[in-house]
Amino acid sequence: MKKGIISLMFIVISLYADCQDYLNIHALIAGHQSSDTIRMDDIFRFSEILLDNKEYSIVSFTMHFSDSGYDYDNSSYSNRITDDMKKDLLSIKEPDTKFKIIVFKDIFIQKAKGRILKIGDSVYKLRLE
Repeated sequence: MKKGIISLMFIVISLYADCQDYLNIHALIAGHQSSDTIRMDDIFRFSEILLDNKEYSIVSFTMHFSDSGYDYDNSSYSNRITDDMKKDLLSIKEPDTKFKIIVFKDIFIQKAKGRILKIGDSVYKLRLE
């Protein structure tokens, strides 16, 4: 019984320690940190999401924002911002709004031939004018 509990504790501690390395990896738009205010031009100019750890690459992510009561979610299966994402951003309909919150979520990353991991969201304030 004691050996089973000790083994279980060792497994839990190992899993927790293994996850700690990945909590410090962040996705970002070039030249900007999460929570920065960015312009629409910056999203179109850079057209990709980068990681602050070069050992990993982005497998997929979802871009989310809300406009006129609708939620927009588009997925990319690389680190590239897709044409559909750009098209949705260009169709923002609230003319009185100067800013939108844009979230890059469900970001999955992978080390070369490693397992796929999910990292935290990146949130930006998008300047519309």
